[in-house]
Amino acid sequence: MSIDPNLINMMASTVRVRNLVSSNDYGEPVYSTAFKSYPCHITFKPRKVIDSMGQEVVSDMQVWVGSTEMLQATAQFELVLSSTKTVTPDVKALEVHYDENGLHHTILYLGGVGG
Repeated sequence: MSIDPNLINMMASTVRVRNLVSSNDYGEPVYSTAFKSYPCHITFKPRKVIDSMGQEVVSDMQVWVGSTEMLQATAQFELVLSSTKTVTPDVKALEVHYDENGLHHTILYLGGVGG
């Protein structure tokens, strides 16, 4: 499975992902030390989504990720906004899209980006 190169060419930003490994003695998440980087397209538009708890929440941005890998909502996502600025927004929801060949892309619904 692969994504159309023309679609990847429209993904000018980068999202870095660190998977959840465990939690520490205080119940705080512990993430892998290595990031995986994927091309992405970021849109900034308030949108109501349903989170993993079934609650309606507002997403400040949507990130179309150019990867056919299954991403987990429990992962830590870091957006590279420029060569000097990255942000780690809250994950509000995650939506996986399939086509006839399998997983096609993932949309992250994010919020809590303070700058």
